[in-house]
Amino acid sequence: MEEYQNIFVFRDAIAVFTNECIACNLIGAKLKDTNLQNGNLENANLQGADLERANLQGTNLQGANLQGADLGKTSIIGANLENANLFDADLEKANLTGANIVGANFQGADLEKAIIPLGLMTQ
Repeated sequence: MEEYQNIFVFRDAIAVFTNECIACNLIGAKLKDTNLQNGNLENANLQGADLERANLQGTNLQGANLQGADLGKTSIIGANLENANLFDADLEKANLTGANIVGANFQGADLEKAIIPLGLMTQ
C-alpha cells in the first residue's frame, strides 16, 4: 500500500500528476476543494479525510474507506461507490446523482439535503 502522509501539503497533487491513487493511504488527508474528477481511488483509505466541496465526478471509489470523511457539498455525480464504506461520513448537501452505490455502507452517514440515488432510500 502506498503512503501519502503529506498529501495535504500538495492539495491537488493527485489530480495534477496522475489522478490515480489505487489502494493508497490518505487517512485524514486535507483535500478540500480538490479536483479529482474521473480519478481512480479504488480501495483507497480516506478515513477521516476532508473532501468538502471536492469534485469527485466520475471518480472510481470502489471499495474505498470513507469512514468519517467530510464529503459535504461534494460533487459525486456518476462516481463508482460500489462496496465503499461511508459509515458516519458527512454527505450533507452532496450530489450523488447517477452514482453506483451497490453494496456501499451509508450507516450513520449524514445525508441531510443530499441529492441521492433512489436505491439508497431502500437500503
